[in-house]
Amino acid sequence: YAAYFNGMYERMNASGSFYEAVRDAGLFEPYLVSMVRIGEAAGKLDAVMKALADYYDGQSKTSRMIKNAVLYPAALILMMAVVVAVLVIQVLPVFDQVFQSLGSDLSAAGGGFMRFGMVAGRAVLVLAGVLLAAVLVGLILSKTAARAPFYRFLARVFPPVARVRKKIVAQRFAAVISMMLSSGYPLEQGLELAADITGDGPAREKIIQIRRQMGEKSFAEAVREAGLFDEIH
Repeated sequence: YAAYFNGMYERMNASGSFYEAVRDAGLFEPYLVSMVRIGEAAGKLDAVMKALADYYDGQSKTSRMIKNAVLYPAALILMMAVVVAVLVIQVLPVFDQVFQSLGSDLSAAGGGFMRFGMVAGRAVLVLAGVLLAAVLVGLILSKTAARAPFYRFLARVFPPVARVRKKIVAQRFAAVISMMLSSGYPLEQGLELAADITGDGPAREKIIQIRRQMGEKSFAEAVREAGLFDEIH
């Protein structure tokens, strides 16, 4: 990363702007770049960098917790799939062969249970394969440019993901507005920057809606109608 930081140093000396150096480095994600822009405009770059350090440290810890939480069930599913595969492919057919070699057939009930076990085993194998494939695809997409559409899809399919995304958007929105207001910037400008920093299409539209309604309604009423926060907030 030495080349990146040397380039940032030269860019900052040329432009006098730390934000432009960070933006042109091509090393940081849009959220960090946008927050640096706001911190530089508000004169609170030190507070922004401290907040970003805490934010990414928390993200790192959360990511490790999620990985550990996903790894254990995935390992169990894989082990279960192996056990079921052995039963379906090796064990159950052996029972049938043993009975046939002894000149005897399974009873109607026993044969029914045997067939049910074979069908259920294959179904479990297919389900386990689908689950493992879904986890693998999710991990791959989360590392690519398709991350945002993938998260939006998860939010539509799984309500818990939608609740987490809503809290993230609310936290970013509140942080930007708080910083801009405490620095003496007008609320309209804070809303404009907040719309650019959310990184979420539907949330951005809500913030733009709030900004448009500011001439007709109070800030509290516009935020309430947009639904960015829970009712108590």
